[in-house]
Amino acid sequence: MDLPKSRLFKNLFHPSILLLLALIGCAYLGLTHSNLETQHLTMLVLISIAILIILSVIVNALFLKQLNKINKQLSSAINLEALHSATIYGAIRHYRQVSRKVEEHLQKSHMQHTLLRTGISDERERLRQQMAQRKKSLDYLTKFQKLLSKNFSELLLIPADQVEAELTETLGRVARFMSIERVSLFQYDQENKQFVYSNEWLEEDFPSSHLLLSKVTPAEYPWWFEQLSKGPIVIESLEELPEAAFPEKATLANHRVKSLIAMPLQHNGGVIGYITYDSLTHKRQWEEDEITLLSIANALIVGTLVNQQRYKEIQNARETLEIANKQLKAITRTDSLTGLANRRYFDEMRQIEFSRANRSNQPLCLMLCDLDYFKRLNDSLGHSAGDEAIKAFAQALEQVFGRKSDLCARVGGEEFAVLLPETPLPQAINLAEVLRNSLWEKAVPHPASPIADRLTISIGIATFQQGNYERFDALYSAADKALYEAKSLGRNRVIANH
Repeated sequence: MDLPKSRLFKNLFHPSILLLLALIGCAYLGLTHSNLETQHLTMLVLISIAILIILSVIVNALFLKQLNKINKQLSSAINLEALHSATIYGAIRHYRQVSRKVEEHLQKSHMQHTLLRTGISDERERLRQQMAQRKKSLDYLTKFQKLLSKNFSELLLIPADQVEAELTETLGRVARFMSIERVSLFQYDQENKQFVYSNEWLEEDFPSSHLLLSKVTPAEYPWWFEQLSKGPIVIESLEELPEAAFPEKATLANHRVKSLIAMPLQHNGGVIGYITYDSLTHKRQWEEDEITLLSIANALIVGTLVNQQRYKEIQNARETLEIANKQLKAITRTDSLTGLANRRYFDEMRQIEFSRANRSNQPLCLMLCDLDYFKRLNDSLGHSAGDEAIKAFAQALEQVFGRKSDLCARVGGEEFAVLLPETPLPQAINLAEVLRNSLWEKAVPHPASPIADRLTISIGIATFQQGNYERFDALYSAADKALYEAKSLGRNRVIANH
């Protein structure tokens, strides 16, 4: 193995070499200055020492070679270790970088997780509050639905003449449920083209609007009715009203309204009225649920008003029909000239009264009247004068016989009959004299009469009592005979058939 020069130079001055050289020198001196035997011994010693020195040098050389090899291996190992160290250092540095990034990422993730957890917690709380609010709203809606169902069911069951008052009470219950101080109902009057203030409910100690605002017209409040045609009017503050609503703003302020909801009552595409729910104590933010509740109430109120209107129409139609029937019956039962019962109605009632008198054993008087010389009055003064004379006598009949049970009828041209239930004969004779004198006092002109200057009357009376006549015809014949006798005796008198 070749050694560097510096290392070769160091080997020349190795102690073994120096010792060998010293021995060689001593041996040279001994050999040159001693005997033979001594020279041999010295040679032997020198050879032994030389061998030892040579062995030492060889051993040292081998050791140096091995050491050099070891140094070389160690150097390689050191280089490899340095490479490994560099690799490890790079890995450590990379690990630290990765660790730092991981730590940053973990910190960021932790922050995000914290934020997410906080966000989830906030969201959970928000959802919980939302669910609680929704539950509260649902409970509110359920209670209101029960209130409406109960009250409007009662409205359907009560008599029609009580619906108006009960509707006001129902509006009041709705108002109390929603903490509203005043509710006003306006209904459309088709005939006068205006909305009439028909119902009002007030909380105690609050002013009424009914006296101040009995009716309104679209011409007075154009903005108001334009908005109503589109749907509910929601006013949380009067200050938010536009300039176009100046009349409405002034009227609402005059009625102490702070906030309101106006719900149109629509039917068949038109507005049949509207309801205002007034907050009089404070400005109010109306919730969507409240508008929904009032819309439900509105639908039921519209149904009630429509039913009530139909009921009134039916009632009016029924009353009109009853009046028409009465008029028709009156036409068929009434004499058109005098307004008294006609012969047809007299024939219906005479048998009824006769049967009643027979059952109750009460007297029934029949009075037959005939205007004296009436034909001569018509011939001399004309038919118009004759009609007036008949009307005058009819008035006298109505004045004398005022009981509801009395029946006065025109049974012929100038012939009249009077049925007097529960009237004894003496009383009937007195009434007949009163009738005759009443006509006399009217002084109806009759220039063609041979007995007086005025219209007179002849009267015949017969009485059913205690079964003295089996049939009404027999009673009628008896009264007719009495009338004939009155005429035979000179007219203008009363004759009773006893």
